[in-house]
Formats: sequence, C-alpha cells, structure tokens
Amino acid sequence: NKSNIAGFTLMEIIIYIVIFTIIGGFSTAILLNIVQVQQRESASSELAGQMNFILQTIQRLVRSASNIEIEAGANTSILKLRMADSAKDPTCIFLTDGIIKISEGPDESFVNCSANAVDLTDDKIIVENLNFKKFTSYPGHDSVSVDIQLTYNNEKLDSVIERTLQTSISRISAATFDANILPGDSTYDIGQVGSPWQKIFMSNGSAIRPSYTFASSTMLGIYSPSYNVLGFTVDGVERMRINEKGNIGIKTTNPGYTLTVNGAAWVASGAWSGSDIRWKKDIVSLSLSDSLNKIKLLNPISFIWKNEEYSDMHFNNGIQFGFIAQEMEKIIPEIVTINNDGYKGISYERLVPILTAAIQEQQKQIDELKTEINILKTK
Repeated sequence: NKSNIAGFTLMEIIIYIVIFTIIGGFSTAILLNIVQVQQRESASSELAGQMNFILQTIQRLVRSASNIEIEAGANTSILKLRMADSAKDPTCIFLTDGIIKISEGPDESFVNCSANAVDLTDDKIIVENLNFKKFTSYPGHDSVSVDIQLTYNNEKLDSVIERTLQTSISRISAATFDANILPGDSTYDIGQVGSPWQKIFMSNGSAIRPSYTFASSTMLGIYSPSYNVLGFTVDGVERMRINEKGNIGIKTTNPGYTLTVNGAAWVASGAWSGSDIRWKKDIVSLSLSDSLNKIKLLNPISFIWKNEEYSDMHFNNGIQFGFIAQEMEKIIPEIVTINNDGYKGISYERLVPILTAAIQEQQKQIDELKTEINILKTK
C-alpha cells in the first residue's frame, strides 16, 4: 500500500508564523508591563522609605531642639537647630546637588555647622526641592513647615516617579543655650511693663563671678554662697551677707544678730532704740546705791586692737577706750553677749542707765554732804 505524506502549505506556514508572532508580541508586552509595574512599585517603595526616614529625622531633631535658628516667615533650604548637646550644637539639614545632608556640631568658629556632613538620602533618588519656613506662635513654641519633593533616579522608567510631602513640626523642648545671649542693641530689656517674666533661674555663682553682675564691673554683684544665703560682692570679695535667718552681716559671713558689722559704723543723724512704755512690763527702778557700787568696780582701759591677727574683723587702728568683756561679765552680766564664733561683746548702750543711776546716787551723797557742811558753818 502506498502512503500519502502531506506537508504544510506555504499559506499555512505563513498563518502559523503570524499567529506565533502575535502571541509572542502579546507575551513580551505583558512581561514588559509586569517588569515596569514592579519597577514602579519598587521606585514608589524606595521613595516612601526614604521620605519617611527624612521626615522622622527632621521631626526628632526639631522636637528635641532648644531653638529653631532661622528667620521667621522666610523660605530657606537650610534648617539650623540649636541643641542641648554641645557635641551636636548646632545641627543643620540642607540640600546639595539633589542630596539631603545633615551636619552635627560646630565649625571652628563655634557659630556655624561643621563642614563634615552625612548624607540622609542616597543616589537612588533625587531631591528636587527642600524648603523650610519658621513660624513663631508666642507664647507657644515655634514650629517649622517642611516641603520636600523626591524623584526616583532611573531614566529607564517610562514615566517619572515622584513623591511630595508638606507638613509642619512643632518644637516641644524649652530653649537652652551654650553661648552668650547678646542683644542687638544696648537699649533692649528683658520683659516689659505689664509683661514681665515670672522667674529667672540662675546658678549660685561665686564672689569673683557673681550670678548678677554689671558689664563695666563683672566682679561686682550678687551671688548665693549656700542654700538660702545671699552674698553681695565688691571687687571679687564678699562685703555683705543675708543669711537664712534674715540676719545681715557687713564684712562678716556669720551674722549672729539682725545686723552684725565688723568694723566701724558712721551714723550721721544718730541711731534710735525703741523705748515706748507700751512695749515694756515688770518696770523696776534701779537701785541707786547698787548701781554706784557696780560702777566703782569697773576697770576702764585703753588698748589697741590685734588687727594683724584678726584682720577679718576690720578693727579701728590706734588707741581705743573701753572695758574687758570678761571683767564686765562678772559685774554686770546683763550687758555682755557672745557671738556665733564664741567671742564676747559689751552693749555700751545698756550701760547708760546704770551710769545714770550711779551718778544720781553720787549726786545724792554730794547734796547730803553739802547740807551737813552748811549746818556746820552756821554753828
């Protein structure tokens, strides 16, 4: 038997080729579409990831910053932040050649940011725009608006993949500074009438570096030597103190009385002591004879203070007149006192009534003698 073997005709071959070509074209288009979709999804994911990282970094820095140091209301591509950590103060975020960079710490001038910057974005994206604007909202904290536009860096994509973000971030920490706060003009004040600051918290300072001082005399001012104690310093030396009991000491750091003065005091118009009868009770007249007997026992002396040994007491120079406290204590103990350092003193003012009574007793005796003499003369 003879077999008939038949092949494809030319027309059939052409038809099959066209069919396979069409199928192949569709398959290729589908594959290309899938690849492009994957590339776009990858690009979008990359943009989203880097955008989130940038935003989180800016938010963290702004919220922990002590001050947003850019001009309020003006657009700028550089964000300068003052930080509490001196190693990171100031911190700057800026745009250079399509890359966002961050610089932490000062340059050699300690004013601007360091030139050693680190990239926040990589070469997979191009930063088309980075813009900051500061807003002040007294008495609240400042805030900064952020405008960012990112583009995926791939020329093979058939379309541009970009992402834009506009947001605002508020500073939440109190202002801190690591340098002097200087006025633009010497006529500026801190606060004003009707709008004062509530408190100013200062360090304790010292006698040579007082917390409150003056531009022309930096060793003149006020400081706190210890808890609840106020010191007044002149030329770097404490000259007066108010202690925790409210006692005032002049040229002494240990005032035991309402006013303690080491050194002489000049009173141009006199000093007055309260003596109103309404403040007194158990009033008894002094014994004239007893007062005279006490005065007769006193030992008036002249002396010179030991200024070399007790220079902090600021004694007067030259010959002085008075009594010895230890001797006076045995005769009239009521007018002798002891200070916080254990040294004794005399209240000469309290000696006046006793002297007055003694003089009265002496005058009484004189008058009696005069009477007796006159009687003798008449005989």
